[in-house]
Amino acid sequence: MQLLLVLFFLSAPLLYGEQSCLWENDFIKSLALSKQTNKNLLLFFTGSDWSGPSMKMKKEILDSAEFRETLRDDFIFVQIDFPRHSPLGEGQLAQNRMLQEQFKITHFPCLLLLDQHKREITRLDYLPEEKENLSHQLLRVVALDRKLIAALTLLENKGFLSGKQLQELYTMAEELDRSHEMAIFLKEGLQSEESLFFKLKSYQYLVQSGQIAQDETKLLRQQLLESKEEEICYSLALIDFQELSKKTTKSTVIEVIAPLKNYLEKFGSTLSENVWRTEMMIAQVYMTFDLYERAFYYAKRAYEKAPEEFKSEIAQSLSYIEDQRESVAAN
Repeated sequence: MQLLLVLFFLSAPLLYGEQSCLWENDFIKSLALSKQTNKNLLLFFTGSDWSGPSMKMKKEILDSAEFRETLRDDFIFVQIDFPRHSPLGEGQLAQNRMLQEQFKITHFPCLLLLDQHKREITRLDYLPEEKENLSHQLLRVVALDRKLIAALTLLENKGFLSGKQLQELYTMAEELDRSHEMAIFLKEGLQSEESLFFKLKSYQYLVQSGQIAQDETKLLRQQLLESKEEEICYSLALIDFQELSKKTTKSTVIEVIAPLKNYLEKFGSTLSENVWRTEMMIAQVYMTFDLYERAFYYAKRAYEKAPEEFKSEIAQSLSYIEDQRESVAAN
């Protein structure tokens, strides 16, 4: 028994020390270790003794065994703290402020993922709802980042990527919000066999950046409208509808829903789920402006075409619209 106790007390500092040393606070040392071990850096910007979301993220996610065990072989963890009730050394405070300014951290908590050269891979500045999946999400981001870097290197060396590959890479870059990479894959993709997909993305960018009236935008729209691909036409209708709906009034309802109705005229007889979803969107717009007769017409069409698992929800909308119709008629 005495021997077991001795072994326990000898091993306890190692066990607890390993956990307490999970988060480093020396960025320069951690960066050097990152280069030496070929691991990425995960920086946690926090207000450890005053920021509720920071404390919640640390307790519920970052200090969990699942998070630690999943990521310890791939990441070096660095805590960049800004406490209000606990003193920090001058050197530590100066380092933390420098990093906050360098990476433009405006609020806490913020998780910043960097590679060995301090290149930002991604950042997370909110407390995720699916906490148990965060570690796997970070690993996925790293995997996507490596694919993007490999593809960019290939293109720089005059290598070839198919349209399908470029489309997949564009989608990856879009998921990571990497505008530079998106622009590169977009330029290449417009010359590929998947040019329709990239024309749609070009059109979306021009519309969202306020260039909907430009000749280039109009030309792209016309080319996309000539497409016989249902998904392309549906996406185009959504882009136009979302842009027009920013200024929806009762007098402009017909203009706003015109892209959706044009889509239905072209593909309304197909079995695509986009059809009933579009009809339900039109119904909701009409409901917003108390145009219940028209709302009922489109909601009923949506109900007839929707899969069984959605019929109950649409039926509730139909019931509400019917009650409003009767109320308006009674008055």
